Amino acid sequence: MASLFLEPDYIFLRHKADYHMLDLEFAACKSLFWIITDIISRYRPVDRKDVVTFSIVISHIRPAMRAEYVIKNVIFRGIILQITGIPLPPGTWSPLAILFDLLRIIVNCTICLPPGKPPLLTEEDIEWGLRSAYCLPGVGSQQNDVAVHNFHFHCFTASMYALNVMDDPSFFVFAMRDALERGWDSADHCNNFLDSVNQWILQCGKRIYRLIKRGFEPTYKAMYYHGNLYELELEKTYGSHRPTPGLTMHRWEFWKKRVEDTMIFLVDCERPLQVMTQGNLARQIATNMNVIAKFWEAEQRELVKLGNEK
Repeated sequence: MASLFLEPDYIFLRHKADYHMLDLEFAACKSLFWIITDIISRYRPVDRKDVVTFSIVISHIRPAMRAEYVIKNVIFRGIILQITGIPLPPGTWSPLAILFDLLRIIVNCTICLPPGKPPLLTEEDIEWGLRSAYCLPGVGSQQNDVAVHNFHFHCFTASMYALNVMDDPSFFVFAMRDALERGWDSADHCNNFLDSVNQWILQCGKRIYRLIKRGFEPTYKAMYYHGNLYELELEKTYGSHRPTPGLTMHRWEFWKKRVEDTMIFLVDCERPLQVMTQGNLARQIATNMNVIAKFWEAEQRELVKLGNEK
């Protein structure tokens, strides 16, 4: 499998690399690319030797640059964009599953570190590296290019959130905002974004719904800004007293309604989707969002029942 990975020019050609990168960091990024692709191509769990090797190599990259070089350039641009498909079920070792497991172990690992010293690659590194990756052409909806890599990005971010490698749900909001809070003149384009929404709902929907119900307050509210269609909905509902950007039940219900509308037609004069075909994404997402709400209600009834029994 390793031989199927192409050498990204911005990692292997010095004149195409970031000019801020030191020579030692350039060499470390090249080594890291082949180390990771070798590890994930073996179809077996990550071992201690893999973790130590990874840690030694990234120790030669300045801590302030690890988000940019390791997460954005080597892992996302160099590896994630070359892997197709989605993570396989638990217990099945795929390249993606191995990569995600490697990152989880690295972030939580204290091998060869003095007491109290943070890991060589932190949760914050992953979050900031992904925020930078989101601004790449072809990833986020803010780009003029077709977002051909949006699913790759959210496959990565949803898996990191599901594995507790990071605990900020802002990337979930990115996925929902891209797909459901703006109008599209292309049904196919919208359907591409629905792939990302589906990935988040399947992997993390229940956890995020609990956050909303418990009154989640984001640390960086600017990251949760509203799309134009949701802004119109807020104006209609609240007038001039619109709430600050966040992750709320009102916003969840707006997303749910947008998905349900998509099963019939795309609003705002968008082109119709073939929604009655088997395996329609909008139908799957709407069904799963309903299941999540019912699961929460059943969970709450059970808690009340246990409280009454005490």
